[in-house]
Amino acid sequence: MRCFKFLLLLIIVGCSNNEHKSDHKIKIDLKIDTLRYSYTGFNNGLQLDLLSDGRFINERYLFSCFGSGERKKVLGTYKLDDVNLILSPKTIELTEYSSEMETKPITRSIKYGVDSLKIKTNEFKH
Repeated sequence: MRCFKFLLLLIIVGCSNNEHKSDHKIKIDLKIDTLRYSYTGFNNGLQLDLLSDGRFINERYLFSCFGSGERKKVLGTYKLDDVNLILSPKTIELTEYSSEMETKPITRSIKYGVDSLKIKTNEFKH
């Protein structure tokens, strides 16, 4: 969704009639290939995205039937060889949703390392 908004903004700015010319050229490379592993169930799911620039996003979400729930994203870098995938987590984004729909979700961003939020980092095999 963010990418769509960004592209729409680029189209609007690109189509505007600016009289000011600049010698500075800005190169924007939006293409990042992603390898995605995912599972989706009833009110829960897991997703691991391996981006071509060496970053990963590991996301887990779980919701109750009453609307409350949580979404955990672990972000960091990875190394992939012929057999093993090794994740090096850096930060965690934890979002908690209340069962009261009017209440905004609470998002916390913390440095990776809290025991209860750890993920497996070297148990993956090709």
